[in-house]
Amino acid sequence: MGPLLAIDTSSRQASLALFEGPRGRIDLIGWWSLQASALGREVAPRVVDLLKTHQLRAADLAAVAVALGPGSFTGLRAGMSLAKGFSLAGGIPLLGIPTADAVAHMQEPIDLPLWAILDAGRGRICVSGYRHQQGQWRRASEYRLTTWPALWGELRGPALVCGELSTEGFEPPAGAGDGLTLRPSGPRAAAIAALAWERYTRGEVDDPIALEPFYLPTPAMGA
Repeated sequence: MGPLLAIDTSSRQASLALFEGPRGRIDLIGWWSLQASALGREVAPRVVDLLKTHQLRAADLAAVAVALGPGSFTGLRAGMSLAKGFSLAGGIPLLGIPTADAVAHMQEPIDLPLWAILDAGRGRICVSGYRHQQGQWRRASEYRLTTWPALWGELRGPALVCGELSTEGFEPPAGAGDGLTLRPSGPRAAAIAALAWERYTRGEVDDPIALEPFYLPTPAMGA
């Protein structure tokens, strides 16, 4: 069985991974894009280079996984288009994984609420809550769009806040971070690959025609 290719262009912190089940990760590359609109130009050449490095062709892949979001509209579209191209052109199974689930999956088990953060641009963040139950992180709240000042006003420790933390407005006001563990996380593609591999080995795949990224609506003014 060949490796699984994972593509994550949910935000400017983009990444790719090759993953081979029990043997684990083969390779991971990550980069910061100057802007989300550039991801469409950046991701395909990097995929080509990654496959060439390991002397692989698209036909050698067992499956392709792609980050579903939430995240940047333009970035998510870039990753989804490329993943669908691989799937439809080569008959390669396609699996979509929520990006925030991958952020949670990267964290060690801990008996605390976890808040996964993704940069949404223009001073906004995507956030969702998780709890570690039955051996895995399970989502405990809806995905939503907010800002750091609003989130600091809501959080009551102890809790783990992880993901893309170095974003506009991150600096907590005095006392807001009491009881909170702040943990920046790096490239997400390896976690996306691991979650997708679990689904793939259970025989689960997504429809490459119907699969779409999901986006969070911008809150109304004053909401």
